[in-house]
Formats: sequence, C-alpha cells, structure tokens
Amino acid sequence: MEHQTWPGPETAGDELRIDPREVERGLLELASVEAVRVVAGAERPIDEIHVLAAPGPSPKQVVRDVEAFLLTRFGLRIDRRLISVVQLGGQGRKGPKRIILDRIVVEQTRQNLVVRVRLLRGDQAAEGEAQAAVSPESRGALAAEATLRALEGLWQERLRFGVEAIRRVLVAHRWVMVVRVGAIREGGEGFTTVGVAVIRRSDEEAAARAVLNATQRRLEQIPQGTANN
Repeated sequence: MEHQTWPGPETAGDELRIDPREVERGLLELASVEAVRVVAGAERPIDEIHVLAAPGPSPKQVVRDVEAFLLTRFGLRIDRRLISVVQLGGQGRKGPKRIILDRIVVEQTRQNLVVRVRLLRGDQAAEGEAQAAVSPESRGALAAEATLRALEGLWQERLRFGVEAIRRVLVAHRWVMVVRVGAIREGGEGFTTVGVAVIRRSDEEAAARAVLNATQRRLEQIPQGTANN
C-alpha cells in the first residue's frame, strides 16, 4: 500500500476561530481522554482545556497528545499551561474494555522488515503482521498496518482497515506520529479517523498507539466477535 501524506496545518493567526464543541468531540477520539471541557477565549481561540484522563499514560503524556492533536487537526499551537489533567485511578470508567498494546516485535530478514503487533482486550488477544522492504519510512507504516490487522482479528474480520496516510510531525520540539485510518464495516458502511501519538521509544510504538487513538472510541460502538488467540 502506498502511504501518502497530506498538507500540513495552516499557522494559527489572530483571526482563527475554533468551535470548542468540535475540539471536544475530536479530543474524545484519543484513547487517553475519558472526558474533556474546552473553554473558548475572548482574545485567543482557547483559554482552558480540562481533561479527565484514562489510567495508563502519564499526565505529561496526555498533555503532549492533546498538543499534537490540536496542531495536526486544527493548526493550533497552545501553551501547555492551559491544559489541566486529572487522571482516573484503578481500572477507569465502566463500560467497554479498552484495547491495550501488549507488545511489538520487529525483525530484520535478508530482504524485508517484519513487524508483529499483539493487542489485548480483556481476556482476548489478537496478533497482526506486516512486512516490506526496509526504508526510513517503512517502520512506522508497517507497525500501523500490523496493528490494524490485529484489530481485524479482535473483531473477527467484521471490519477491514487501511492506512490512508502516515507522517511524522514536529510539535513543540517533540516528534509525533500522525496516522489517518480508513475502515469499512460489514454492509459497506465506512469511516475515516485520525490518531496522533508522541514518539517516545520508537516510530513503531508511536504508530501503533496512534492507530489505537484513532480507532478506540469507534470500535467501542461495534459488536466484537471471538478473538483469535
């Protein structure tokens, strides 16, 4: 599959106007965000962002995810001091089980780079694999593809996924991975969604987490079959 990029966001200016409700709906797509309130400003697009975060990522990581999302989706750079995070303890909110990135394995063969991803959802697990010739751009793209194959396994092939675009973006001196995912459900209904994740350990891990950030909320609304172990 050819992985294309899309134009970068426009630089935010004095005339930039943003609908706080639209920002809230977008931020709720992030796997690390349970609830969010955005307060519009009189002299700037946003005065405050209050986030109720899921267990797992550190509050600093949640802030970075929010920063990356705002820049890539809305072209808005925001002072991180305007973002407040309260994190849930324990197992988080009741309801559908969250998808967890269990492990990523990267292997170099004579000809190809092979990436395997294992996902967990409750007591169910599924693995996905992707491989291609080695190139600087292939590592993140293959991890994204492998993550999508694992998601298809968890949902018993009731959905088909594809990576529509993937790119690295520099946000506030940190590199983030941005992935646009397309999906088709049984019956032909489809959707497109975008996920972002800060690159911490590797491009592969960030790409996998970006895919989960893009798809987590959507998948909670779709009945799940028996997972492949």
